[in-house]
Amino acid sequence: MDWFAYQINHIVISRIFLRIIWDLFFEAEIYSCDVGVAKPRPQIFQKVQSLLGISSTEIIHVGDSLEGDVIGALCANWQAVYLNRSVAIDGVKVDGFKFYSIINSLLQLPLVLENLNN
Repeated sequence: MDWFAYQINHIVISRIFLRIIWDLFFEAEIYSCDVGVAKPRPQIFQKVQSLLGISSTEIIHVGDSLEGDVIGALCANWQAVYLNRSVAIDGVKVDGFKFYSIINSLLQLPLVLENLNN
């Protein structure tokens, strides 16, 4: 196998592996272009919650935009995880009276999700 074929195979296998892992942790992926409303507008969060058919306390939103993802999710009474790859920081911050987790890599997400569920 030449170098190029090896690289292509490696990418394909990596993506398949990530998809399997992704599906273990997440019940849904919903995109604003499919709903017709962009974050942080409350309608997109309400639509997602309606599509999932669960209460706001059962939803954890993961995103890399503080305003669009975290603040939008917190305003919908969801739990939020802020993926901030630009700063080497992790932990929990307070926004008003609501808490959200901060991670700088998706590799940290399983531990955060485990802690949020306990």
